[in-house]
Amino acid sequence: MKKKIKICGKVITIKKKELDNLHGEYVHDAAVIYLSDDPKLAKDAWPTLLHEMIHAVLAITGVNEVLGSDKEEAVCRAIENLAPLLELKK
Repeated sequence: MKKKIKICGKVITIKKKELDNLHGEYVHDAAVIYLSDDPKLAKDAWPTLLHEMIHAVLAITGVNEVLGSDKEEAVCRAIENLAPLLELKK
């Protein structure tokens, strides 16, 4: 997995860490997406990364301010369901 990605022109670092029952987290001020280091959640890494990337897009563009946290989470969950369609087949 890449260590850095560019979203809307902003470089975002991707790191793994212990997240206490969370799969992932986007921290806008630090420009970091954290993914859980729990091996049990490894199978969910791609959908989690996609979910956090959506949070990043919404924060960088300011759309999250209009949505509020509940609606923002609903939008991220809806779009993350596209993950299986985006996975490349070998």
